[in-house]
Amino acid sequence: MQGLDPLQLISIIELFIATGIALVLSAFIFKKYKEKPISGTLIFTLNFILVGIALACVAIDRILLLYLLDPTLGLIFHNIAILVSLGVILLLDIFSFEMTYPDKTKKLTVLFAILLVAAGITLLLNQPTLGAQQEILYADELLILILPLLMPPMIIPIFIFFYYAVMVRKESIPKSNRALVMGIATIVVSIGYIFEVMGITGIAVILVRLTFVAYTFLMYIAFTQPKWFQKIIGTENL
Repeated sequence: MQGLDPLQLISIIELFIATGIALVLSAFIFKKYKEKPISGTLIFTLNFILVGIALACVAIDRILLLYLLDPTLGLIFHNIAILVSLGVILLLDIFSFEMTYPDKTKKLTVLFAILLVAAGITLLLNQPTLGAQQEILYADELLILILPLLMPPMIIPIFIFFYYAVMVRKESIPKSNRALVMGIATIVVSIGYIFEVMGITGIAVILVRLTFVAYTFLMYIAFTQPKWFQKIIGTENL
């Protein structure tokens, strides 16, 4: 077992905090789904369950690699996190298609699924290395190949959140502001996700994994709408 690295320890705590928020949020959204079954609500329920699983797997792979010195099992959890995170992205894409082009959802889902599967297979077939602080790193050439596959599926939900915010601005400022918060949250987590895939060391581990806490927290308040948040975005209960 290695000595406790304070930066890694803080980042692991961040991952578990984000995991907890995501799972609590999934339970809250599922309760709403049972009250009023809507496909979008079900999508977000599944989405945050997968978010929680992916983040937990990253935290576990950190513990295995840093403190239990089990690279084989650590890489298994790392690969699980990759596959589950791709499912998270695809669910957000499906929600976006349902919001904008419901009649083309199946075709667009297949197209974006192909991109994500290609990215996942490419990562799984290439053995990463362990860098400083036992962080998992991929070759730069591989990242150059992966990013074009990941970017389109990741950008679509961001665009839809902001598009929706603009479209409903005249009708409902609270709904518009809520969509803006969700769009900002998705930008934040997308940046963190890209850096996580690229590999991070040093103080960056805290900053990058803090984006996961920020994402889950922003999404939590967007869905649960505490009173202080309603005062910020408007008094209408959405």
